[in-house]
Amino acid sequence: MVDEREQRVMAEGLPPGRGRVFDDRLGSSVSLTDLSGYARADIAIGEDAGNGTILQIDNTSTSGIKPDTGLFYGASALGSPTGIRIGLTLAP
Repeated sequence: MVDEREQRVMAEGLPPGRGRVFDDRLGSSVSLTDLSGYARADIAIGEDAGNGTILQIDNTSTSGIKPDTGLFYGASALGSPTGIRIGLTLAP
C-alpha cells in the first residue's frame, strides 16, 4: 500500500487541482537497475513530453526505495538540445 505522501512525491510534489499538469507523461518509461553502485535496484522514471526528464530515485537502504531521494535530470542539466525527449526510452 502506498501512502498519500509517497503519491505526492511521485506526482512531482503537487496534489491534484493545484497546478498539476496531467498530460506530462511522467512514468511513460520505467527502469529498475543499480544506478548508485550499492548493489540494490534503483528506479529511473521517464517523462517524454517536450524536452523530457528523468527522475532517479535511489534505493538507499535495505528497506527499499525512498521517494525523498529523487533527482531530476532534464535536457539543460545534461547539456542536451531542446526537443530531445529525454525519458522516452529507458533501459538497464
